[in-house]
Amino acid sequence: MATQAENLNDNLFLEHFMANHGLFEAAVQIVSEPESRSLFGKDILLLLTILLQYRKYESENPFVIKLSILDNEMALTGIAMIMSNILAEFNRNYAESQKEQEGESSWWNSVGTMIGNMFIGDEEKRRLLTLDDSILIVFYETIHLNRNFISTLTHAATDCAQINSTFTDLSSISLDQQNQANPDSMRLLNPLSISSNKTTSQNNPNLPNSEITFVENPPDNLMVIFLQACSSVLHQTKIESTNIYDTTKLFMLILQCISEDQYANSLLHDPNLVYSVFLYKAKLRHRKIAMEKEPASRPLASSILDLMIEFIQSHLMKNFPFELYIMSVGIIQRLLCYQKKYRIRLDFNWQNLWNSK
Repeated sequence: MATQAENLNDNLFLEHFMANHGLFEAAVQIVSEPESRSLFGKDILLLLTILLQYRKYESENPFVIKLSILDNEMALTGIAMIMSNILAEFNRNYAESQKEQEGESSWWNSVGTMIGNMFIGDEEKRRLLTLDDSILIVFYETIHLNRNFISTLTHAATDCAQINSTFTDLSSISLDQQNQANPDSMRLLNPLSISSNKTTSQNNPNLPNSEITFVENPPDNLMVIFLQACSSVLHQTKIESTNIYDTTKLFMLILQCISEDQYANSLLHDPNLVYSVFLYKAKLRHRKIAMEKEPASRPLASSILDLMIEFIQSHLMKNFPFELYIMSVGIIQRLLCYQKKYRIRLDFNWQNLWNSK
């Protein structure tokens, strides 16, 4: 019903949704509960994206007002977890595609890739490597309207799908035995080393009859996963196509909103909040790339600076994207202004920044 008309403002059903004040509360209830969030989370974010854009600048949108004053911590954390899962899935698909490209140098891997393409068409591959812009739009709207959402950027949360066995099945086994049986529990942040989802009963031979099923979500926060997804998109240097350009612009807008907020900047520059963020680097003629299996843990501001520097250096093309370059320089400027205002000395290789200009 929300997508009945191509132009949102011509959809009469949305006018009814604007008057239905219980719809937003129902959406909040769905994203707050783990079971309903796993089933309908992505659809709820898509619906919110549509409703937030209806006559946004022409009249007063009640959904914009309700989202701006939302202070339900469970709902905000649920929205962040839905975004994290979608972006993490995109990161895994992109990492697997990069593995395939690196392995195509040998003829045996080329044959394997050819056979794999027979079962997975080009359209399906393109869909897996394309990020849904509706997630980025609702991300931008949420972080732009609701200041309470900023605190969820650095929250580390994991989802458990189903637990069908009793607690006594796990209490009889020591933590060391569980770690030895499941070495992937301490997962590296490098997406090239990500393993697929597994069940605890498959990884742990000491629990043959247990039916404990965990969704092996990484203990990352939304900001780390977002920066990795942004790096995956910026790694595609050919942004002439409209889809990639619009997606890159959305990433830049979100980073602009984050860099403009004082509380977000305090989280980005906090020396006690350090994370290992894997960033892709494009293959250029004038430099050699040394891929790090486990990047060093640093404040998130350092990762954002590296990401913007990489974009500036790798997108010097004939059809120059002036708008994106202005946005990237603005993000760097906002971070530097915050550091100067509060006298923060960031442990960063500033020579790379000066050389990129």
